[in-house]
Amino acid sequence: MFVVSADGGAPQQITSGDWSVGARFDVLDGPVGWNWTPDGRSMVVEGMNDSSADLNYRNANIYIIALASRGVRRLTNQNGVWTSPNVSPDGRRIAFTGYPATKASYQAPEIYLMNLDGGGVQKLTSLERDPTNTTWAADGNGLYFQVDDHGTNNIGFVSLAGAVRELTSGNHVLTLGSVSKTGVAVGTRSSYNSPPDIVRIDLRSKPTEPLQLTAVNADMLTNIKLGSVEKFTYSSTGGEKVDGWIVKPPAFDPARKYPLIMEIHGGPHGAYNSGFSFSFQNFAANGFVVLYTNPAAAPATARNSATRLSTLILVSITRI
Repeated sequence: MFVVSADGGAPQQITSGDWSVGARFDVLDGPVGWNWTPDGRSMVVEGMNDSSADLNYRNANIYIIALASRGVRRLTNQNGVWTSPNVSPDGRRIAFTGYPATKASYQAPEIYLMNLDGGGVQKLTSLERDPTNTTWAADGNGLYFQVDDHGTNNIGFVSLAGAVRELTSGNHVLTLGSVSKTGVAVGTRSSYNSPPDIVRIDLRSKPTEPLQLTAVNADMLTNIKLGSVEKFTYSSTGGEKVDGWIVKPPAFDPARKYPLIMEIHGGPHGAYNSGFSFSFQNFAANGFVVLYTNPAAAPATARNSATRLSTLILVSITRI
């Protein structure tokens, strides 16, 4: 970690040693989750401060770093995958996401809360989804977050007592950027026929419809005919409900036969969604029908999916 004056100048190194800040998956670099304390004297960061960190598969801890002394102290005592620390407006608590250490191939993270000294750990959610972009409400009474569910991405809120409510709905991919002190957020929204644009989201009203602020691809889309996208659900082995989508070529004629492309994503630690896909639209524009589905028990699809995904990795080929 480095800090640099807002007025510019030479960066000052804050951390040192044989370790890297930032959570790692199979030692691969990714975004680093960190946050200042309101008094500017410390920062909290995810990482693995251990000399054997290069052998670590995915576990991560949360640390607090004192800016003056450069002292690093681990806050999360239980081993696990603990990421995305976010300090409350009053500086007394830290919200974070993750789960205890497990041998399961996949485990959905949840939102947790702890005191600034690492005590009083509290699990706030039991979504069995992947909440991301946690953002404190200005009054410190809860957190906003975005979450995937059956191919959609919407915004929710959890109180400090663990009460969860949905703030937006719709068949789209809605991301949460930042939230003002008055409860108005900015983010992006994408759908089948609309690449991402910036939207304004009034989180004070329920439910709320995002207001689109940009149309950066409007001139291009005016001269392009896109393929229609249809979502469907079917039953897989054991009655599991599986989400799928079909993209049809522009000017699709149901009386004709078309070649089919079945797109299969890697994983199954991931999930297709209802956002815009330029690659699928490109296939459709070249005369192909495109089929893409999520695996049974994929993230954002099934409850209790961690154990089942570990098994389905071995048998998912039978479900294609």
